[in-house]
Amino acid sequence: ELLRRREELKKSYGGSPPVELDRPIREALNQVLALEKKNEHVLMHSHLRLLQRLTHEAFHAYLADNVFPDHKGRLPPWLDEGLAQIFETALLEGGELSLGPLHMPRLEALRKALRKDGLMPLTRLLQASRRDFQVAHAADKQVSNEYYLASWALAWYLTFDRKVLGSRELEEYLRALARGDNPLTAFRKLVGQSLEEFEKEFRWHMDNVGPDGNLARQPPKK
Repeated sequence: ELLRRREELKKSYGGSPPVELDRPIREALNQVLALEKKNEHVLMHSHLRLLQRLTHEAFHAYLADNVFPDHKGRLPPWLDEGLAQIFETALLEGGELSLGPLHMPRLEALRKALRKDGLMPLTRLLQASRRDFQVAHAADKQVSNEYYLASWALAWYLTFDRKVLGSRELEEYLRALARGDNPLTAFRKLVGQSLEEFEKEFRWHMDNVGPDGNLARQPPKK
């Protein structure tokens, strides 16, 4: 309608309508175009989040059925949710999953938490239950997000730096949890060092890793 009115205005004035008449129509057109662009961005973002959500849930099933079939339904929540978050943003290229760079919104949120000493302590995360990851009320959302952020960071570090995924040590860790062993003691055996030493190295690494997964500087000597 705006375009039609503008064309009629141009015809009435031989292609050069007065500025004071043309300006309101032009401004209205710009507003419409800006709104359409914004709506397109919102729709694209919503579509992407839906795909990530579906991939996240599908990966839970894949982990249970194909990666850890002997521990189906018994994976520690931090590992289950952490791995699902890592792979929810993966891209399918040539029939193979490609992880690409680290998820920047999470990496930025992690850096912010680390700088404010607000990242969830390891002892709390390792003893978390499924319920801790659930959001029942709006007030629970921030706490739940803290669990998800910490589990993503820990799963990423153990998978790509410590290379524990698929290892004998990880299998023994899962067996220990299934036996009812203390989760903190079991984790110490998994990483082969005290929780204090591990957490210090883990936090330093995640504060210095770049989007490509490489460190910006060398770790301090032990």
